[in-house]
Amino acid sequence: MKIDVVLSTVIGAAAIIVGAMQFSESFRRDSQRPFLEKQLDACWTVTATAAKLASAQDWSDWAKDRDLFRQYYWGRLAMVENRALESAMYRFGEIAFPIEEGDAVPTKILEQRALQIAYACRDLVLDSWDVELEALQGMRK
Repeated sequence: MKIDVVLSTVIGAAAIIVGAMQFSESFRRDSQRPFLEKQLDACWTVTATAAKLASAQDWSDWAKDRDLFRQYYWGRLAMVENRALESAMYRFGEIAFPIEEGDAVPTKILEQRALQIAYACRDLVLDSWDVELEALQGMRK
């Protein structure tokens, strides 16, 4: 009889602990959601902007897109990036920022650096959201 009481007490305590842990994890994730959504939005926009700059065929939007990239470079993305993304942004910016209308655009270099931004954003977002995807094979590098 005593074993039944001890066993039911242990099972009850374990259920309470597991429930508390699940609640804690859920609360933590919910409290991080606004930050994570801003991070995702920033990554989405800067990745698209870098790709647009890297594949630009004319100058009609170059300055506008470069200015948008600069806004993320100097502020918005800096609030939510990690070191890998910071480095990828810097490497893209060191090529893109000096380019002026009429200059030859080093598209091959910018394409590679835009991909580095996309990969860094992918890794950051997946890690932040605790999502696992198949590893990239690097075939496009």
